[in-house]
Amino acid sequence: MDLLEKLVGEGTGGLILCGALLVLGTCVLPMCAGMRVPRQDGEKCRPDEPHEIPAKAKITSLRVYPVKSCAGHEVQQASLGDRGLEMDRQWMIVDGRGRFMSQRRFSKLALISPSLPKTKDEPLVLSAPGVASLEVPVVRKVGAGGPAAGGELVEVGVWKDTCQAIDQGDAAASWLQAFLGVDNLRLVRMKDGFVRPTDPGYGTGFRTGFADGFPMLLVAEESLEELNSRIAATGDGEQAAVGMDRFRPNIVVRGWGPFAEDDWTKIRVGRIGMRTPKPCSRCQIPGINQSTLEVRKEPRQTLDTFRTGSHVARWNEKWSKDVFFGMNVLHESTGVLRVGNDVDVLRAASKASAKKTQ
Repeated sequence: MDLLEKLVGEGTGGLILCGALLVLGTCVLPMCAGMRVPRQDGEKCRPDEPHEIPAKAKITSLRVYPVKSCAGHEVQQASLGDRGLEMDRQWMIVDGRGRFMSQRRFSKLALISPSLPKTKDEPLVLSAPGVASLEVPVVRKVGAGGPAAGGELVEVGVWKDTCQAIDQGDAAASWLQAFLGVDNLRLVRMKDGFVRPTDPGYGTGFRTGFADGFPMLLVAEESLEELNSRIAATGDGEQAAVGMDRFRPNIVVRGWGPFAEDDWTKIRVGRIGMRTPKPCSRCQIPGINQSTLEVRKEPRQTLDTFRTGSHVARWNEKWSKDVFFGMNVLHESTGVLRVGNDVDVLRAASKASAKKTQ
């Protein structure tokens, strides 16, 4: 592989190659235009790694959230594009300064149920309890004079990132303002072709939509079961088990055991290589019941006892006071994900940095 890399250049996380097949010695690599091909050393855990390759996990659920911080959809399959799952967090609600709105500030966003358009031009339908639904034509081009002519190009912010988006019109803004009881809100859609790169500290060449920082989030069912078991063990009858919807995952898996995902740094679904560069730090949103909006101290109280940065040792020590649940995911190529797909582990964390959760 060293000679090959010198000839064609090594991209981050793999080789970008075109053609049908490239044969070098005994190594055969499938080539697809524009696809990111995993390096040979990522195809299996190395012999000196501390963890044996586990049994395969399987995808048990796929979830797409068209509008950031609003309700999502469970689907049987989802196309995986450059920014993540197609239609995932392509729309966002912003305030008068262009800053994103989330359940951290307005928990009522959880009650807004956007439709899941099947194509880029299919209208988005906004629904919520007690109000009439609104069909929002998709405005994809820049222009003036109403949705048919185009929308205003605006700059909006997601944390420290500035993104280009297109305003989706006054009707959507009025509907949101009336339901949420907040002035100066706008619905925007990420501009086609706009590139929002992910943090280069976790790998370059990756991008996302309006998600907080990574294109996808993976959660294991066994990890949620372990969390709920610990919540129940507190003896606090007021704290019911929390559902998967509290954590807003894109990919839900089963088969590895509780928190085994902490140990894997690279996985594969079919031919799609994925990295899990860091665990997902959790804010107060998992404490919000997504149906009733009731706020409870769990799961944060229990996560504080076993899922802080100091417990999950391979992560940066500056995160010692954060709590983590689920894994952020970067994908190395596009394709289709399906419920029932096998999930293979390709690479484990090094022995020096891996630590079992206590």
